[in-house]
Amino acid sequence: MFYQCNRQCPPNTVTYIVKPGDVLFRIAQSFNTTVSAIVSLNPGINPAVLYVGQIICIPTKTPMGICPVGIFPYKVKHGDTFFSIAQRYGITVDLLVRANPTVNPNVLFVGQKLCIPGSAEKYMNPKYQISLFYPVTWQFINDTRYEGDDGFFQISAVSGSSLNEICRNEAFHALTPYGTRPEVINTQIYGQEACFILPSPDQPPEMEGQAALVVRYPTVVSINGQNYNFFILWADKDHIQEIANTIRFHNK
Repeated sequence: MFYQCNRQCPPNTVTYIVKPGDVLFRIAQSFNTTVSAIVSLNPGINPAVLYVGQIICIPTKTPMGICPVGIFPYKVKHGDTFFSIAQRYGITVDLLVRANPTVNPNVLFVGQKLCIPGSAEKYMNPKYQISLFYPVTWQFINDTRYEGDDGFFQISAVSGSSLNEICRNEAFHALTPYGTRPEVINTQIYGQEACFILPSPDQPPEMEGQAALVVRYPTVVSINGQNYNFFILWADKDHIQEIANTIRFHNK
């Protein structure tokens, strides 16, 4: 199924893609904002009726996403407390509380996202002319891939004349790496046309929740003597949007 959306969220906001089970109240809590602030930024939205693939602009003070540059979001798991999360990242509870001023440390819910000071690492690849941020707990695998116990990312480049064609070919590959009913969602990343590819529930488990992002380079990039006009990021579906919000091109 395709959701075409050519709207571009204004500066100092984040483009959020509604996922199964999302409700506006929890989205607002995850982004440390309010339902009314989201509604005012998205005229016509029905707070009681969200659909998977819907694009919502979320107010934020920084371009990285829900957290400032140098901080990466952590998704709360069953049994987590502020104390256990602080211990995991080697910080104090007080520092964690100050980084999340609108979160009640005594009331956490599974899936809620918290800003963890010092939890992001910057990745730069001169060959692909990009930089991005990823969770500091992930480990180097090779020059184009990092992974951890909760996710991964990998990058590459591809050539083509049409973004829609590349996105369709990637999403509906004969080997069905994203399942039989992936969602292709048109958007913009760092001012460039792009698409997210989100897997369907029947995605093969060995794909580890892989999703994809295809973005048109601002200018053609030459890699090993070949010219490429599209950048592609693969990452697990729980991290791809946050990583995407940090992408910067260095060939403008």
